[in-house]
Amino acid sequence: LADGERIPVSTAIHAVGGLSYETDDLLFDIEAYYKSLGGLTEFAPRILPGEGIDYNQFFYQGDGTARGIEFLLQKKTGSLSGWLSYTLAEVEYNFPDLADEPFPALQDQTHEFKLVGLYEIGNWTFSSTWIYATGKPYTEPVGIEEIEMFNGRIRERVVAGDKNGGRLPAYHRMDLSANYSFSFGDTDKSSLGLTIFNLYDRKNVWYKEFDVLEGEILESDFNLMGLTFNLFLNVKF
Repeated sequence: LADGERIPVSTAIHAVGGLSYETDDLLFDIEAYYKSLGGLTEFAPRILPGEGIDYNQFFYQGDGTARGIEFLLQKKTGSLSGWLSYTLAEVEYNFPDLADEPFPALQDQTHEFKLVGLYEIGNWTFSSTWIYATGKPYTEPVGIEEIEMFNGRIRERVVAGDKNGGRLPAYHRMDLSANYSFSFGDTDKSSLGLTIFNLYDRKNVWYKEFDVLEGEILESDFNLMGLTFNLFLNVKF
């Protein structure tokens, strides 16, 4: 836990400015932000030969910045409604003892675009969502090295490249849903519906793992949820 001495207390200074224009039917909003981050801590373990390892040495201290601009356009009324949004952003960390140059934070995503549409007809509501986002950073391997373990055995391990120097593939998916509202007896309005998550079964990479086998680096992708159907019934009394 942060104690202000061995582990610093994190701080942030925010600056936000924006402009919006709204009518009965439409909303347009633009907002820019800048955040200065201080007292950041990152735990970056390394495999070291020998005994008596002090894991406190794996805590690194630094600072960072987050900045970006967001746009929103929304149609609020009518049978067909929805919105689209776009964010251009950057989150950068600076840890001098961990990396020579500032590097993207794990949550850094340069572009994010969302498009949402809703259509209502009678008791039916149909909706669709499409999301696109730049892939998040990760640290790529650059080679293999041999290290001597505590018991004298030689082990091969992956050598990491620049901190968060690589990018995962872009993330995108489409979701669809259909909802039917109804009432029976003295019940309140209930609903029956179907949702389809990740309609075209995009293989979005969550993270990567790297292992060494017989002198070669093996790369494994761990993906987020693929095509998924969900049928639901909500009954209100």
